[in-house]
Amino acid sequence: MSCKRDKSSDLHHNPEATTKLEELVKDYLTEKYEDPKYPDKDVSTTQEWHDIYLSSLVNIIDFICGEINDTKVPRPPYIFNIHQWNFRFPSRQPIVEKMAKKLENIDSIDFENFEDLIDYVEEQKEPHFGETAIYDFALRYGWNRNPQIKPKEYVYIHSKPRRAAQHLVDHGYLKEIEKLERKMKLEKYKELLLPGMTAHDIEHFLCCYHDEIFTLK
Repeated sequence: MSCKRDKSSDLHHNPEATTKLEELVKDYLTEKYEDPKYPDKDVSTTQEWHDIYLSSLVNIIDFICGEINDTKVPRPPYIFNIHQWNFRFPSRQPIVEKMAKKLENIDSIDFENFEDLIDYVEEQKEPHFGETAIYDFALRYGWNRNPQIKPKEYVYIHSKPRRAAQHLVDHGYLKEIEKLERKMKLEKYKELLLPGMTAHDIEHFLCCYHDEIFTLK
């Protein structure tokens, strides 16, 4: 999912008017809008759209690229999610096949939790398959595995979510965090933990609401 949202609500029209972090979290959980990518779906919240997106992905290639790639169509070039923009360079297209080969036996591995899963993916990484790609693959794959493997006890952040979280730490909004780290206990983000927020929601919220968060002083 690209983290871009419909701009229909007053909050989205004027993010500068929002001064409270709690209002942004409530918007993430409750503000419904249409997504043209899913014309057959009803209006949903940003939280719900992310779950719908994760459920739409089908196979290892999709989990790496972040978008549905028809396996009947010869590739590359692949279709990439905006999170994987750096794979679009022709010189980096081979990383998809390399990672797919390294991860081809992942279904046969027993993972106790999301931490085991993401650690395994990190062990297989190729150059340029960095923190964002590792987390995104682990989340996408784990979401579609039966039974699901989702982040529960820890929040993982990188790139935009990390910058947004650092801004909140710097301005005193996340009082439990002194030094921000890529992997932190869920309870460290207590100011974001309104009913319904999960560990993977927090990462996604920090990404989607990056610009609005930076209006908070």
